[in-house]
Amino acid sequence: GCKATSTIKLDGKLAEPDWQIAKPYTNFIQVDPNQGQQAKYQTIIKILFDAKNLYIGAFCKDTAGKKGVRVQDFRRDFGYYDNDLLGVALDPFNGKRNATGFQANPYGALRDLQVFDDNIFDREWDALWSARSTITDSGWTCEFSIPWKTLRYPKAASDSVVWGINFNRIARRENENSTFSPYPRSFDGYRMTYAGLLKGIEPPPPSTNIQVNPYWVNEYNSKKETGKDAINKYNTKLGGEIKYSPTVHSTIDLTFNTDFAQA
Repeated sequence: GCKATSTIKLDGKLAEPDWQIAKPYTNFIQVDPNQGQQAKYQTIIKILFDAKNLYIGAFCKDTAGKKGVRVQDFRRDFGYYDNDLLGVALDPFNGKRNATGFQANPYGALRDLQVFDDNIFDREWDALWSARSTITDSGWTCEFSIPWKTLRYPKAASDSVVWGINFNRIARRENENSTFSPYPRSFDGYRMTYAGLLKGIEPPPPSTNIQVNPYWVNEYNSKKETGKDAINKYNTKLGGEIKYSPTVHSTIDLTFNTDFAQA
């Protein structure tokens, strides 16, 4: 990773000078359909960071431009195999067992999840992060901004930080799945024993993290019977959820006045 010297504007264009001097990583290899061969649609990855965020920049080459893009929907946590996408899997503890995945499609829709032992998938996990994408005649570009506070990682000296990391890309129209650090097609990109290593980053010391998600529901009912005055009822309900992470190894989830239609 390379430390940014100026403000990074999240616009999916990678136009800042820091992006121009950041080291590029390429040479993606196919997982499907032809395992082990060079990817037909090559991808260039760059990594930056500052005091608040980890940034991932990617240029996904495709000479068909916008006509080559395949996107089914723009929902959060869109279907993995139904869309073009660029994703990163992080293993901040470098334990080779667990991964946190962040993915975006060419229109900037977000998908994220946590994976444990490569067989337990928490797709309901929605992290606080952002991505922007742009499409040109030569491909599409995406830019991730992942706050350090969103990630769980151990405290370490800046010269000894080593995270597991891997990238993958899906070019949907030809069902090509390619990756930076190759893994067998019988596994997936969250198998961190096959991941590369991310060095040179300087995350701040882990801190206590708290997230509050309140909700407020108003309800109005009106009932009128023949020959009688209308009966009007108003009801207000307050509630919410609290996620508290006192350490990097523990999380406490609390809910109050839970409305399962809103939770």
